[in-house]
Amino acid sequence: MVYDYISAILQIQNMLQSSQSNIKSLTLPIIKRNGVQMTRVVFEEPEHLSTYEGTFTATPVTIVIPSGKIQRIKVWFVAEKQYLPLQIVMSFNSGDVIFNSRESFSIIDKQ
Repeated sequence: MVYDYISAILQIQNMLQSSQSNIKSLTLPIIKRNGVQMTRVVFEEPEHLSTYEGTFTATPVTIVIPSGKIQRIKVWFVAEKQYLPLQIVMSFNSGDVIFNSRESFSIIDKQ
């Protein structure tokens, strides 16, 4: 399976939800404009994260990108929110862009 960056984030979330949180790093094939490139994913020690929603203990995960304009993507997954990513930082050659969750939601199965 080959991933784009969003699919990789969803795959990491799925791994964390499946209690595979003892993983320290892995390598994923990421599709880029000029082909497929292997990208390293590093799971870090939990840390405190403050967002508009509150303060949580989050698992930071860094997707290290070996080439291109984006150098890395760091995502904070919150266990209390089913490992939703409540903060994402994209690091470019020229600086960082920070995405913070303002409000997470739950999907309710209406069967």
